[in-house]
Amino acid sequence: DPTQAQHTLQWLFNRSARRLDATARQTLAAASLLARAPFPLEAMTAAMGETNAGQDAKKGAQDALKSLVQHGLLRRAEAGHWQFTHVLGYRFARDEDTSDPALRQRLGRWLHGHLMTALKASAGGETTLSLARPLQHAAALLRADHDHQLWRPLAEDVLYDAYDRLVELGRLELVKSALRAFADWMERFPLAKAAEPAWQRERSTMLNRRGNVLRAQGDLAGAMQAYRESLTVRQRLASADPSNAGWQRDLSVSQEKVGDVLSARGDLAGALQAYREGLSIAQRLASADPSNAGWQWDLSV
Repeated sequence: DPTQAQHTLQWLFNRSARRLDATARQTLAAASLLARAPFPLEAMTAAMGETNAGQDAKKGAQDALKSLVQHGLLRRAEAGHWQFTHVLGYRFARDEDTSDPALRQRLGRWLHGHLMTALKASAGGETTLSLARPLQHAAALLRADHDHQLWRPLAEDVLYDAYDRLVELGRLELVKSALRAFADWMERFPLAKAAEPAWQRERSTMLNRRGNVLRAQGDLAGAMQAYRESLTVRQRLASADPSNAGWQRDLSVSQEKVGDVLSARGDLAGALQAYREGLSIAQRLASADPSNAGWQWDLSV
């Protein structure tokens, strides 16, 4: 309305939100930290916190959701699930820069269990729980984790457990989504934190796993780029601490992956060089600790 230019959609949303009680506002904030995809009542019950444990928390969440529906901010999407009525309402409610760490932790713990349940339910071809939706919520919650408090219970799940299970199921597009969520989470690290060796190692793992997916999809150029980025990180870590056997082994694994792509591209000389560099590391580790069956196994491979 040109005569009331201050009455924007954002203004309308804020006016509606001011009319909510504290519990409904907390529920709205929790809903906005997840994806715009439908979320279950259990998510909002978890968001209420330990002080509202048990039946009271569930009743409080139900009442809050009812209030949010009455205000036109949420709607029933399906049985036991709600979502924002409009994408702009979701955007106005969402705060990725100053969201409540305790609220994120409660949602992270709930989502950890929800994601693990969904992954287990998918065993044997069962599809009683969608895998895509929990991953969407995990990605959205990690994007809002501005101070990086959710390595545990959530980011680690996305990089390791979800990846392993989704690869077993052949759901490569979902694997890529999970890895993208983890990469986006790490992209927001302060430079000093991102440079820490432990986080550099996790980044190299993410890059290797991205390369695995790209290779499985036939994108050898993309796979090689990811593997070489990981290799560069692992070379730096191994050089910085030659006594760290784990980082030496990581380097050997990266050399093997580069060799695999070179072999698939027909560069047998380059592949042999990469394999020999990996072999040299495996020989050193096996010689340094003959009782370590893992090192001996690596050497035989």
